[in-house]
Amino acid sequence: MTTQKAKKTIPIITTSVFCIIIAAFVLLNAFITTPEIIVSERRPAAILPTRREGFNSRIFMDSTFSGQFNDFAADNFVFREQMRRVRSWMTFNVFRQSDMGGLIFHPDYGIASFVPMDERQYELTALRLTQIIQRDLDGLNLHFAIIPDKSYFTRFANMGLCPHRGAEIIGADLPSGVNMIDLTDTLTVDDFYRTDLHWCQTRLWGVMDRLSQEIGFANPAPTPIIDVGYWHGVYYQQLAMPMPQEPMRVHQVEGVTAWYWNHANNTFARGPIYDKTDPRHGFPSIDPYNIFLRGPQTLIRLETGNNTGRNLYLFRDSFGSSIAPLLSLSESYDNIWLIDLRSAFTSEMAELIGFTAGSDVLFLYSSLILNNHDLFRIGQ
Repeated sequence: MTTQKAKKTIPIITTSVFCIIIAAFVLLNAFITTPEIIVSERRPAAILPTRREGFNSRIFMDSTFSGQFNDFAADNFVFREQMRRVRSWMTFNVFRQSDMGGLIFHPDYGIASFVPMDERQYELTALRLTQIIQRDLDGLNLHFAIIPDKSYFTRFANMGLCPHRGAEIIGADLPSGVNMIDLTDTLTVDDFYRTDLHWCQTRLWGVMDRLSQEIGFANPAPTPIIDVGYWHGVYYQQLAMPMPQEPMRVHQVEGVTAWYWNHANNTFARGPIYDKTDPRHGFPSIDPYNIFLRGPQTLIRLETGNNTGRNLYLFRDSFGSSIAPLLSLSESYDNIWLIDLRSAFTSEMAELIGFTAGSDVLFLYSSLILNNHDLFRIGQ
């Protein structure tokens, strides 16, 4: 009799506990505050479709409402970040998977990404850069360097982006006379942040030595290092693997003035080299790496105060933002111009810069950027 009663009671208890848990989550989700930004993923949180465009039968019938509500529910679920961390920890430590969504974790080097190399993308990128070389850069000393992806220095080095193969493709498709510079032996995995794809500014003196030898400028001496805070990089945000914050350090830069171009009025305005304007955590935006020269900027001029008649024109991505302050310390240049081709670069902008004959041009791009030619925008 007791056994039969237990058989009836256990399902009731199980169902009741399950319903209580579901009800608790519903109540908790009803009272949590909807975030405007998901800081861990550096993007705005999804909002209820009724708050954006109003609810009506058309939205419901064509599945738009349900899709938008699913996005909202996923972004506003209680304990969301904690569950993401548990999932990542289980993936690597329990199920022993080598990657999750293309992200690789290893205790020796932190997090890296696996991106397959598309050789056609490199060819198309070279063709776009050739447009600028032929249109605007006649009479200048041209140099090209690929920044190896962090994954190149891991045990998965042969699986993804190969800087040597990339250099072969780019070098074959660019006009003759472009000096290809190899940086692979100047870096190790320790020169990159453990939770991010970017390199650490304070560990770039091997790169600076190679560039100074190949291009022919005076390599400055390292300046004092300043601690500006602690942070988690973009890979940490994507993977949510439990990892401690890491320090961000920069080299002191004095006697150099940064001028930022404003496309709205076609003028330059003075600004900081290291933008530490956010009082909450010492960083300028949701992406702490934007502390270097305010992150993505179409055009920047670093005025060094020298009088050599020689300039350096740096075509760059986000990696260039952190090495440019070091380049500006060289006594060989009057100005370091930073040009970001992810914004449309037109002939009018080239006239604004006024490329000085006999000066140096450095195309400095990461393997990841070169693997997507659509990021390069060349206007007429």
